Amino acid sequence: MLPSDIDFFFAPPTVKWEDHQTPDGTVSVLYLLRREIQDCLIGDVSLPESEVVPAKAPHRLFATAMVIFAGIDLLSKFTTGSDSESEAKRRFLAFCPAYLGTTSDEAGVLWSLRNGFVHSFGLWDKREKRYLSFALRDPNGQGRAVYIDTASQYWLVCVEELYAAFTGAVGKYQAKLSTDSALQRDFAGMFPRYGVIAVQVDP
Repeated sequence: MLPSDIDFFFAPPTVKWEDHQTPDGTVSVLYLLRREIQDCLIGDVSLPESEVVPAKAPHRLFATAMVIFAGIDLLSKFTTGSDSESEAKRRFLAFCPAYLGTTSDEAGVLWSLRNGFVHSFGLWDKREKRYLSFALRDPNGQGRAVYIDTASQYWLVCVEELYAAFTGAVGKYQAKLSTDSALQRDFAGMFPRYGVIAVQVDP
């Protein structure tokens, strides 16, 4: 693994496409994913991530969350050095507390919403037999991505706070990667398969 691989992988979404893409059409998967999240949320990739929330003109909220969940799936492969399909849930549930700062129960709600969105574009949690709620931002102004109230059977996910938690997780992983040899080894193992993608058309 070269330091340039890490720099390429973590290129911020504000970097111009033509400045990032290599001559053979390769771009960082994480770069592309972060641009897609931001474009889904506000329809614009020119703002630094720290200025995206609160969204002045929120765009496609379901799509935003779905791409964030794809980002969690992606980074959880890197942080564990595993891409086993049978371990997807375990990786997701471990990543959320470690990097997004959720509790284990909140990570479970995010996993339920991920599955509902990705598999049926809905809010029904078949396994737990519950409906989830989804909002643009935390209605209580506490900056929380997930609310759980089991007494009233209420589970809420807030997309702006989820976005902020994910961008924070990217930064946290990047910082840890600079000094943690085990993470560096796992990154090197995942990067050739999941770190880059060839895109032949401009976004």
